[in-house]
Amino acid sequence: MKEFKESYESEKLDRNVLWLLKKIPEIEDPNCAVSVEDRLNISFNLNKTGFIMSLLMFELRKNINDKLDTFIQGYDNSFGRLPLLELKIQEQTKKFLDINNFET
Repeated sequence: MKEFKESYESEKLDRNVLWLLKKIPEIEDPNCAVSVEDRLNISFNLNKTGFIMSLLMFELRKNINDKLDTFIQGYDNSFGRLPLLELKIQEQTKKFLDINNFET
């Protein structure tokens, strides 16, 4: 799992840089006039969906990792619905969607 996490994080960072450079190509210039605050805001907004997906993956793994067999059985028994876990994930997702900058 460690190798997957490292590969995922590396690819995610590469993708973040790619989208930032596409949005602000002049950022490669050390004398770029775009302020650090603007760079952070643009970077955050470009990558917000990816951040939320990473947080959701972490939250899901945290909730099912140690009890995968129980999770699969509950999923099968409830025809693909997970009322308690589903509610917990929805509540956490709402919190994630409220994040609007790197400081939050």
